[in-house]
Amino acid sequence: MDIIDKRLKNAAMTPKPSVGDAEGWTRRFLKYQALQVAAQRRGDIPAANRHGEKVTEALDVLAKTGLEGRMALERLMNDTDPSTRGRAARRVMEWDPDRAIPVLARLLYEQSDPQSVSVEAVLIVREARFALQKYFGLDLFDPTELPDRLAAMGITLPEKTSRGLRREN
Repeated sequence: MDIIDKRLKNAAMTPKPSVGDAEGWTRRFLKYQALQVAAQRRGDIPAANRHGEKVTEALDVLAKTGLEGRMALERLMNDTDPSTRGRAARRVMEWDPDRAIPVLARLLYEQSDPQSVSVEAVLIVREARFALQKYFGLDLFDPTELPDRLAAMGITLPEKTSRGLRREN
């Protein structure tokens, strides 16, 4: 049973949390992210899109909920699910890029969950790459400079990943 199946099993019907309830919004984010992934895996794109809107809402509220919301997002950067880490890190980039960039960089080369479908793995890598390229002011369609920008921050990518980004393969 993968992390998504476990989260779905534990997902219960819960009312929408109050604005300041960071823990409640974190649970809501994890619930709807698991529902979104499950809908994607079964090919139900309309349901995946509906759940995705609730994921975005939860992330927006957490980012605006002050210190507690920010701390919740920072904790999510350590989650076992790479999609959770990526989504949280993209939000944390707004106030602490030095903490978020290494998380996003790892997603560029980290092995994906064997349970995930290839589309999930591609999306995780693409979204991490786009977030990093945006941060560094790079063209979104040309990642060739990204390995050097990360290296300048002390982040070394595996050679295979660097070569792929530089289009040297």
